[in-house]
Amino acid sequence: MAMGVLRELDDERHHGKKSKNTSPRTLVDTSAMVLVKDLRAIEQAVKCLPAELYEPLMRACVLGRHLLVARQLVWRWPFRVLNFKKLLPRDDPESCVQLKNAFSEYDKCVGGIIVRTIAEMKNKKLKVVDIRDFDIDHELTNTIGLFAAKPMLDKGQSHGGEKLAKLAEKAINRETLREPPHKDPLILHVDCVVNQENVGVVTLAMAVHRISPISLKCAKLDAYSLGFMKLPSIIRSLDPQYCRGVNLHMNSLECSGILNLLPDLQKLTKLEALGLSYNLLDLTKINPVTERTRKELPETLRSFEHLRRLDISNNRIGGFLQQLIGNLKNPLQYLDVNNCQLTISDLSYLSTSVHSSQFHSLDLSGNNLARNPDVLFKLVQNGAKTLEILSMSKCQLHLINDVGTRLSHSLSNCENLKTLTLTDNYFDKELCMAVIRSCSHSNTIGTLYISVPCDLWDEDGFEADGRCFYDEVQRLPTLAVSRSYMNCSNLYLHFENIDT
Repeated sequence: MAMGVLRELDDERHHGKKSKNTSPRTLVDTSAMVLVKDLRAIEQAVKCLPAELYEPLMRACVLGRHLLVARQLVWRWPFRVLNFKKLLPRDDPESCVQLKNAFSEYDKCVGGIIVRTIAEMKNKKLKVVDIRDFDIDHELTNTIGLFAAKPMLDKGQSHGGEKLAKLAEKAINRETLREPPHKDPLILHVDCVVNQENVGVVTLAMAVHRISPISLKCAKLDAYSLGFMKLPSIIRSLDPQYCRGVNLHMNSLECSGILNLLPDLQKLTKLEALGLSYNLLDLTKINPVTERTRKELPETLRSFEHLRRLDISNNRIGGFLQQLIGNLKNPLQYLDVNNCQLTISDLSYLSTSVHSSQFHSLDLSGNNLARNPDVLFKLVQNGAKTLEILSMSKCQLHLINDVGTRLSHSLSNCENLKTLTLTDNYFDKELCMAVIRSCSHSNTIGTLYISVPCDLWDEDGFEADGRCFYDEVQRLPTLAVSRSYMNCSNLYLHFENIDT
């Protein structure tokens, strides 16, 4: 094993050059990466393995996709709680992304195998499994739902195989929940991704959480492309004590669908994040349904005492932003109003609101911000101490007089801004270079998204001109660009002057 560790360290030194944002691998992690490659060695080692080594070994299993070894570790896990968030390396963003991707790639089966092994419940010590914030997809969500809903599915099959939707509805209405709560369930905390393929089984699994030996607790629900008919059941099946986030994007709810969901949403008293993007919500119409929505939706938002994140992008709310978020009990930290047809009054309100000095992330893309530039730069100035992510794509910024100087001045005052997006604003080459230089010299900005200059656009040779500009940026000796790429007409630049 010692030789294997030395080879691993040697490979990392010569071939695995780490970026500035990646911490060096510890000797324990390096040893774990070698050990998990040998199933027989693991089978012998787990009998006398110190408890503190289980986490680095599990981390190595996920990163290396060692499925059989992962099963051994789950069977022998010595703690009451298996928290996958604790496996994420501290101060190492790249390794965190790699670990999440490895776990969530359904075709690689790492997450699926681990979930299946947990569901076997051979390890009587294990009582809580936490897979929150791991970006699992709808297929892995479906696998988790099948195990959690197994008691009800078996019962349904024995009575003629009722459809999942009917079983879920019965469970929600407590018609089939006459059984006493399970005395010693295995609690599974997870973020659920739900669509047409798995909505039935996931709804059922959450509805029977109190009687199932595997109790599914959904912390964040991401439900898309379901439509207004299926959403009420799954929202009612959520446990208000555990649910912290609901994202209902791309469901074509319109005002009438939103109104139908509000009573069930109000029961989620601990909600911290709400997403309603791409739902054909139009608050500018004049009719009774719209008027009810303009009244009841703000009341519902106000009822969420812990709300910090709101995504209402790609809906028509122009002229009604203050009515929506003006009376919230606490300031928002994350707001996405991308492509919402914001008016001057909306921007004026936002620039002076209590939210403006609390934003960590603000997306204003797809709105014309050139109509009142003073309000725009006041908004950025008010958020100078807290803003970390600012997006202003397709905002007609090229129409603002002396936009380069004003933008550079505003950005220089931002103390924590890490990511800036300015694509599709029709900047010419001179303005693009000014913005790039300004970001490169910033003490905080680490990532910039910007489009190829508009004066290089050519129907016959756009790619060639854009590539030439990209190469020119790469060669600039004064810019500290550590990583970059070009995607169609947009450039991604990562500056190495700071850690982001």
